Amino acid sequence: MSKAVQDRVRIKSQLALGEIAENTAGVGRISKDQIQARATPFGGERRKPDA
Repeated sequence: MSKAVQDRVRIKSQLALGEIAENTAGVGRISKDQIQARATPFGGERRKPDA
């Protein structure tokens, strides 16, 4: 029974780490965009890349 509990805790911790990694990646992306917006001459307006 304790093995199953340990597995659940491990899965939950991995999910939490994944969410934290996504959040930090999002923060890094936002700060990168802000830096690029400051460098653009058009008042921070960036043209979105074509999909």
